[in-house]
Amino acid sequence: MSRERQETHSMFLSGVWILAVSVTVAVQEKNPLPPCLPGPQGPPGNNGVPGHNGHNGLNGEKGEKGLKGEPGSTGMRGPQGPPGKQGPMGPKGVSGQPGPTGPQGNPGKCSPRQKSAFAVKLAKNYPAAKQPIIFHQILYNDQQHFDKARGIFTCQIPGVYYFGYNVELYRNTTVIQLMKNSQAVIGSYQTTLNSYENMSGSTVLKLEKGDKVWLEVNQESNGATHTSYFLGYLIFEI
Repeated sequence: MSRERQETHSMFLSGVWILAVSVTVAVQEKNPLPPCLPGPQGPPGNNGVPGHNGHNGLNGEKGEKGLKGEPGSTGMRGPQGPPGKQGPMGPKGVSGQPGPTGPQGNPGKCSPRQKSAFAVKLAKNYPAAKQPIIFHQILYNDQQHFDKARGIFTCQIPGVYYFGYNVELYRNTTVIQLMKNSQAVIGSYQTTLNSYENMSGSTVLKLEKGDKVWLEVNQESNGATHTSYFLGYLIFEI
């Protein structure tokens, strides 16, 4: 039997039972009967029609915290973030090992060293006093910085120079001085009798272009002979 026919049959039987009860009650009210023994229990009735769904119930109380779940699987790597701020400078590291020797460089260019030098010989005895001694024999003067006619060296290259002299004396007292721009720089004094003796001196001078250097004797009656020498040369430029 289909569900629809079952429901119709159940409703019909329920209606008959309700009607019978109503008639019985009405009859008893009009004609009360003497009490009697109860009859046997009738068979169970058919299931009733399901009722409608009830309203949703109220939210229950908050349950207790559940146990910690197992870690999930690693997710995919996200995109790279923007650069962070520069951190503070760290401590100085240990010095590294020396690197290999580099290849040899190309030859450099340098200006040729300038030269300035002279060497002269007196060649005549007893020069005139209180003026530059005139040296009559030139031993070296390639740069022509020594003026033979005047007996004066004129600086053409600023730098540090060496000057020296060696004067052979015979008799008389001789005072000889090395002059720079009319100022005595060094001097020598010696008296000789009936013999030949040597008197020498040397110094280093810083000269500017145009400075002048020479030798001179202070007395007319001096003992400087022809085998006297005067020389000078540039040590280095400045």
